[in-house]
Amino acid sequence: MPEKATAAAVRYLKDLYQWFGDWNLAIAAYNRGEGGLGRDMQFSRSVDFGGLAGRHALPDETHHYVPKFMACVLIGEHPDRYGLRPKYESPKAFDVVPLPKVLDLGIAARCAGVAAEVIHQFNPGLRAWCTPKDRPGFELRIPKGARETFLANLEKVEDWNPGPTLVRYKVKRGDTLGRIAVQNHTTVRALLEINKLRSPRLLRPGMTLRIRPGRPKPSHGKRRRNPA
Repeated sequence: MPEKATAAAVRYLKDLYQWFGDWNLAIAAYNRGEGGLGRDMQFSRSVDFGGLAGRHALPDETHHYVPKFMACVLIGEHPDRYGLRPKYESPKAFDVVPLPKVLDLGIAARCAGVAAEVIHQFNPGLRAWCTPKDRPGFELRIPKGARETFLANLEKVEDWNPGPTLVRYKVKRGDTLGRIAVQNHTTVRALLEINKLRSPRLLRPGMTLRIRPGRPKPSHGKRRRNPA
């Protein structure tokens, strides 16, 4: 989710600032990695970003990343100074419903009276067909004003997670069939067959895959042998 990703980025930047004591170096380390930046500083005997840049001690990407970052901050704070008139989108209002157990997202959509795509839009962090199995009390987001209807309909549902049906997934940059298969508890072979793909190499960003997710395999601890 954007909120969680942003919060994680802010925490990491704060840690980097406490480590390096300078925002330019913190931003450079955010791109380069703290270990890599530390080696660059040691190699070039530089104690600030200006020294690193002047001695060409940084990779080109990091060298340009810091001024680009600063430029975005300035433009974001005062877009009118640069002739920009951004149109800000209003955040979508939503209700939050804590769930005591796993819930199929298709059932969640029906209980809320919306399409399944709407539930995914409000909960972009969910990649499977149901809410996380290892997070009791998971807070599901549903459209604002649908809470009472959702809870009333959910009380009538006997089986909250009857099993996966065929779902659709839009391929993102960096995705692989192997990773998608693991996330959906299925196999690359199954994905190839359902989508009539001859090879995993044919996967492209923007493609829509049909997936029949499987159920996670229960983990069983190893049995100890009783001493003779």
